[in-house]
Amino acid sequence: MQNNGIATGNIDRLRNLGIEVNGVTSNNPTDRLNKILSEWKTTGDMYLLEVLGHVYGTDRVYIDNLIKAGKETQPKNTIIAVEKDRTVIMLSQPHKTAKQLGISVKEYIDKGFKVYTT
Repeated sequence: MQNNGIATGNIDRLRNLGIEVNGVTSNNPTDRLNKILSEWKTTGDMYLLEVLGHVYGTDRVYIDNLIKAGKETQPKNTIIAVEKDRTVIMLSQPHKTAKQLGISVKEYIDKGFKVYTT
């Protein structure tokens, strides 16, 4: 397998020596993923979307449409999604009263999240 003209096995050997390949010096998958995510989030047009424990890369238009669909299909007093640092987590957290909803929303806001509700 090739990666920018360098065989994959050679990339691993270079990284083991501490030599940067494609902007990453580590063979650690977590380090490589964090590097990719940091670059992705700074491009300005991509978001991470978590739905039922699965994470996807998408754009703002898709997220807005998903939130709109959630607002149209979920009952009143439900938290649809929370957003922070270009990451959106889709939720379906119904509350029995507006007061209970308000308490939950405040908890998310206090942690720096933007909250979408019905």
